[in-house]
Amino acid sequence: AAALDAWRPQVGGARGFSTMLAEVSGIVDERLVTRVAAKPEIFVFVFGGHRARDLAADNRQRGGGTDEPSRASSGLSRVITSGAPPSPESPREIAPLVALQKILRDGPELGVYFGGWWDSYTSATRILDRNMLREFGMRVALAMSRDDSRNLIEEADAGRLRPHRALLWDDDHIGRLQKFIPFAPTSEAWLRTLQKALTARET
Repeated sequence: AAALDAWRPQVGGARGFSTMLAEVSGIVDERLVTRVAAKPEIFVFVFGGHRARDLAADNRQRGGGTDEPSRASSGLSRVITSGAPPSPESPREIAPLVALQKILRDGPELGVYFGGWWDSYTSATRILDRNMLREFGMRVALAMSRDDSRNLIEEADAGRLRPHRALLWDDDHIGRLQKFIPFAPTSEAWLRTLQKALTARET
């Protein structure tokens, strides 16, 4: 339990998504200069990336997206940091997709990690290009078309999945898929309860 004392979860919504990405991207830039990695580790979790309006709008401006509007989602992003949270100072202006690309490309070796969930492969590719998808070293596929399965995990196996089953693809174990039973993400209420509990330990 003592190992959890330093962890400070921050729960954000769709309106603060771009700001959060810019803050974390700024931390990556700082660590690239100093080459100091890992501490504090930062984990960014996004539930409902297909509803990220800022990313979709940025992608349309760059000519890579669709004109279909995306709905906002409260509790879109989840950030959990070990140690001090990102600086409250206003982050420099940076396009959301550029910030995300930097986090995906340079973050892991500097102790900054990103995990995202989209409702379909098509939704993900409206925002993420092939180069960005390659940065995801671990991918989970639920039931989908055989073509989407091949594009996401390099095998058509997800096209044969039964309900409530998923496949884990790991870049470190190419050619070996692990089947498992997925669980729903934790609720925002649970995350806020965790945040209060961890904050209380520091006082």
